[in-house]
Amino acid sequence: MRIITLFFACLHTLSLLTTTTLAAPAPQLFAITPHAQDLAKLSTSWMDERYDPVYKLLRTASKNFLNTVGTHTTRETLWYSIGLFLRNNGSDHDCAIRAVRMSSTTSLTRPTTRSTARSVAYQRYDPIGGTTLAIILPDFESMLPPDLVARIEHALRLAAEGDESQKLRRPYDRSHGIDMTRYQSLIVQWIWLAVGHDQAPVPDLTRPFNHPDDWCFVPMVALLSPYARIPPTVLPRLQSFTSGCTISRVVASTAQRATNHWQDDPWNRIVTSWLSENVMIEAQICNETGSQLPVPPSHPPLAPPHRRDWMVQDVFYG
Repeated sequence: MRIITLFFACLHTLSLLTTTTLAAPAPQLFAITPHAQDLAKLSTSWMDERYDPVYKLLRTASKNFLNTVGTHTTRETLWYSIGLFLRNNGSDHDCAIRAVRMSSTTSLTRPTTRSTARSVAYQRYDPIGGTTLAIILPDFESMLPPDLVARIEHALRLAAEGDESQKLRRPYDRSHGIDMTRYQSLIVQWIWLAVGHDQAPVPDLTRPFNHPDDWCFVPMVALLSPYARIPPTVLPRLQSFTSGCTISRVVASTAQRATNHWQDDPWNRIVTSWLSENVMIEAQICNETGSQLPVPPSHPPLAPPHRRDWMVQDVFYG
């Protein structure tokens, strides 16, 4: 409830800012760090090739999205628009305006027979776009026409009253596997921001890689880069590996966290990993007989009690 209240307060603040003050100058590519510039340029250029000028949306690069969502995606299109606003070269501004306008047009704003709520079950429109719009509005308002500003404000209010009131979290630092050089992940983008391309575990960008749509998130990382703060003790660990590292974390059960301290929580998990240069061992202590998440019978367990992985000639085995 506190998060929902905060979200509404942010919307109210944005409304006051847009109606009572002049818009601040928009962020520009040359004003961010060199690592952030490299990220934004590469990602935006990659998305240039996937932009469909007819539909004014980005074509998906994910086979999974092609099978479940369709050929075009609004979420990635909004991320692309931030890259265009930052680059702001040639026709970038006009293209970004068209992309934001089309993305907001595809949102569902009225209840249907499938739902009595103001927001309905979505497929081609992802409510995470509300987060991106909430960033676009204050940062790039000076580059937006008045009617689009009004449309974004309206969309944010609908998002707060609809899907976003039940779904206010996203994996802004997620990864999907062990070898991050095989696929695109958000956590690697933040590492790149800190140490640069040469020292980040990135996939070969000249060849196809898994989770390609996550590469579209980069403009968000670049835009937020001035606010990224990495402790001095952490940076050396991102630049070179320290062998024989042991990491242990307590993961408390969400259902029990409100009533019990994590030390007294009978459903918490203690997760421990040991890392060397070529071997990784993980295990967990938990009061569970299996995964607590509903998964198809054919799907492997989401939380196995232990795992061993090793790398031979840049190939992981586990």
